[in-house]
Amino acid sequence: MELGFLVVIPTLLVLVVAIISRREIEPLILGCVLGSILLSGTGFLPAFINYGYEAMVDPGFTMVAIASFGFSGLIGLMNHTYGAEKFAEHSTKLIKGERSAGFVTWLLCWALFVDDYMHAMVASATMKKIADRFHMPRKVLTYIANSTAAAMAVLVPTTVWSSFFMGIFDNEYLAVLGLDSYTLYVRSIPYFIYSFVAILMTLLVAVKVLPAMKAMRTEGGTDAEETGRELGFEPKASYFVVPMAVTIAVAILSGGDVISGLYVGIAVAFIMCVIGKVGTWEELRTTFLDGAATILPTVIMLFFTFTLVQINAQLGFTEYVVEQAKPFMSAQLLPAVIFIITGIICFSSGSYWGTSALITPIASALAVSGGANVFLTLGAIVSGAVFGSSACLFGDTNNLAAAGAGVKPSDHTMAQLPLCFIAWGITVVIFAALGFLTT
Repeated sequence: MELGFLVVIPTLLVLVVAIISRREIEPLILGCVLGSILLSGTGFLPAFINYGYEAMVDPGFTMVAIASFGFSGLIGLMNHTYGAEKFAEHSTKLIKGERSAGFVTWLLCWALFVDDYMHAMVASATMKKIADRFHMPRKVLTYIANSTAAAMAVLVPTTVWSSFFMGIFDNEYLAVLGLDSYTLYVRSIPYFIYSFVAILMTLLVAVKVLPAMKAMRTEGGTDAEETGRELGFEPKASYFVVPMAVTIAVAILSGGDVISGLYVGIAVAFIMCVIGKVGTWEELRTTFLDGAATILPTVIMLFFTFTLVQINAQLGFTEYVVEQAKPFMSAQLLPAVIFIITGIICFSSGSYWGTSALITPIASALAVSGGANVFLTLGAIVSGAVFGSSACLFGDTNNLAAAGAGVKPSDHTMAQLPLCFIAWGITVVIFAALGFLTT
C-alpha cells in the first residue's frame, strides 16, 4: 500500500506534541498508535503490541536497557558511600570557578569515548555535584555530556559506533574502490564535520567563550537532597573513582564491550563496600536496586522510541524522504544533501543506526557513479547520525545524560536545541563548500 506523505505524519505528531507538551512518553505513544493505524487499520492494536515485542528484542534496546539500569544502580551505590562528594572535594583543588568546572567536564568526556551511553550518563552523574558547587547550570553540564557522546565515539576506530559503520561501509558499491572497510572508515574521519563542530562548541560553552542559551542557565536539577544520615564508615573518593576507572578500563580492554566493563565495575563497587563495611548486604542490595529504579521512566521512553523505529521501518519513512531529495543530489551537493537528509531523519525518528544502514548503500552508489567525493559523502552519513543522536528530542543519549545530571529530559532537550541546530547549520555550509572544493 502506497501511503506517500502520510508516512511522515506519525513522526511529525511526536515532534509537535513533544514541543507543545514538554513531555516525552505520551507523544511517542501517540505516534506509535497512529503509525499502527496507518499500517493495520482497525487491527492496529495487535500490530501496536507486536511492534512493541520487536522493540523489546532489538539488540540496541536490550543494550541501552542493561546499561541504563546497571549504571544507575552503580551510581546509586557510589552515592550511598559519599564517594562522589569526596571526589568533588578533591577536585576543588583544581577547579576554581564555573569556567574551570566546565573545562574539567569537557576533559572528562575524552576519557569516556569508548561508549556513548556510558559517556552521557557517567560524565553528567560524575560532575553534577561539582557543577552545583561552582554554580555551573546542570543543563550546561548535560549539554556538554550529551553533545560530545557520539561525537567522540566516532573519532576512534575501536568503538561500538565505529565498528557499526565499518560494517555498513562493507557494501558492493564501495567495493569497486579496492579498500577494506577499516581503511574507508579511517580515511573518512577527517570529514566527520559535525563531530568536530559539536566538540568545539561544547568547549566554547564550557569555558563561557560562547554564551549558553538563556534556557540552559535556569535551574534544572531534580535530585532530592539527602538528609544527613549517621555514617558507620569513612567516606572516601576511592569508592567513586575506582569502580568508574575499572568500568572504563575493562570496556576498553575488551574491545569496547561496555557491558563487560559495567559488570566488573559493579562487582568491584560491591566488594569495596563490603570490605569497607559501608552497610549490610541487604542495605547495599536495596541501595543498588533503588538507584536502578530511578532510570525506569527513561527506559520506558526509550522502549517507545524503539517501537516507533520499528513502525517507521514498516512505513518506509527513510526511503520516502530519500526519494524526495534525489533530484537535488548533484556530485558537488551530494555530501551536503546526504548530511541534511540523514540528520533530519535521525533527529525526527531516533533511529541513528537504522537510518545510516538504509542510506549508506544509496549514498555510496550515487557517490561512486556520480563522481562525488566518496570519503566526504561517508563523513556526511556519520555526521548526520551524530547530529541526530545529540539533538533528537527523545534520543537515548539525550535522556541518559539528563537522567545522570538529575535534569528533566524535555527541559534539557529544548534548552540545548538552538546550539545543536547552530552546529548543524555550520556543518551544512562546510559540507557544501567541501563538495565544490574536492569534487
